[in-house]
Amino acid sequence: MPKEKECKGCSVIFMSSFNRVRCEKCKIDKPKCPHGTHKGRCKIDGCFGNEICEHKEHKQKCSICKPGVKEADKLNACIISFMKGKKIMEKTKLFILEYTSVSSLDVLYSHLNKNLIENKISIDKCQLDHIKPKSQFNLKNRDELLECCHYTNLEFIEEFKNLSKGSKWTN
Repeated sequence: MPKEKECKGCSVIFMSSFNRVRCEKCKIDKPKCPHGTHKGRCKIDGCFGNEICEHKEHKQKCSICKPGVKEADKLNACIISFMKGKKIMEKTKLFILEYTSVSSLDVLYSHLNKNLIENKISIDKCQLDHIKPKSQFNLKNRDELLECCHYTNLEFIEEFKNLSKGSKWTN
């Protein structure tokens, strides 16, 4: 049996036979994230709809709001591919060398492989971690971006430890 209800979005009275709290107009006009899902419901890339900035990007990955973050994330993905033994292009090698400030990929490989062996973890069960977190750097500044991505600031850590650590800096 339909009941009169007041819409929580626009305060218009509407008839509803369900426990709806929004009228049809507000249900359609409800804000959506860039993935096309209503805010609060999107689970793509940890979006949840409320992490979208004014540039229509995920706040954590917006190159305007947080310059340098995309480069740091791309670097992590490239290094992981390299460490897993996947073939990487010359352009990618130059990108890794530039941002990690190593003389050769062998230096980077031995540094990170040593870390894997010491911690007795598999490359498949870990994530590349910044010892001093990205949040501690002003990534707009190129020098600080390079300091953040320097190979001595990188280590492999088990995924659950990395996620529980968040952006805390442990010496």
